[in-house]
Amino acid sequence: MVIRMKRYLVIAMMMVALVTTASAHSLWVETKDMTEVGDEQRVYSFFGHAPSSTGMYAPLMEGTYLVVPDGEKLDLVTETGDWLPGYGWMEYTFADAVLYWPGDYVLASQRAPGVFDMAWHGGESDPQLYCDVAKAIIRCGNGEATHNWNAGFPLEITFDQAPYEIEAGDNFTGVITYDGEPVSTDYSAWYWTWNAHSSPDVQRGTTGEDGAFTVSLDNGGLWIIEAQYGIDTPGNWTATYDTGHFAVGDVIPYNGMHCRSTLSVWVG
Repeated sequence: MVIRMKRYLVIAMMMVALVTTASAHSLWVETKDMTEVGDEQRVYSFFGHAPSSTGMYAPLMEGTYLVVPDGEKLDLVTETGDWLPGYGWMEYTFADAVLYWPGDYVLASQRAPGVFDMAWHGGESDPQLYCDVAKAIIRCGNGEATHNWNAGFPLEITFDQAPYEIEAGDNFTGVITYDGEPVSTDYSAWYWTWNAHSSPDVQRGTTGEDGAFTVSLDNGGLWIIEAQYGIDTPGNWTATYDTGHFAVGDVIPYNGMHCRSTLSVWVG
């Protein structure tokens, strides 16, 4: 009976979350960042808040894939899980991948975009199209690192440091780009046990026109670096799923786009 109640609770939270598409949730990926040639390993995509697993759910995904060392993109077939050690009852997506070649891989995940309007919950109307992407770097074997660390996202966190070599206390420097060009935009970095929106320890900033940022990764373990970029260009989005506010095929106007991109870094 307890197990059933927990499962029903997860389903109920998923329905609420589908309606509140533009909540302050974040998309991120997790997997081992160091492996050997021929190893099979599980890769995960999460959407929500890392320290609050009960609010996490598996959103509609546009795709999860690997960029292999020679730059080829390999799509992964994902499944949905409902329980993990350390998290408990929650929703997530996962896939099993075999890394056949030495070098660096990019694990990439994209959530299906969707429109959200605060007017649906009593606020001022300002419909926005939200897009979320996430990536992590996997080092496989002892071959030469390719440093091909871009996932092919419109909003990309780029860098010259190998994330799998970062140690506690190191600074991490990168450049945020949109369509390949540096942009001035907001960024943040948080340790996985922190509340990304209320913790005073979260590092926040705004890049200059060169898109450059630096964060200090003081603790060993998982860090998430996030870039957010808004585009004030109106348009129309054709719904690909149903909610209480639209149905598949509906054409929904929006005032602008809000893009979010994360990089997961395991600090040694």
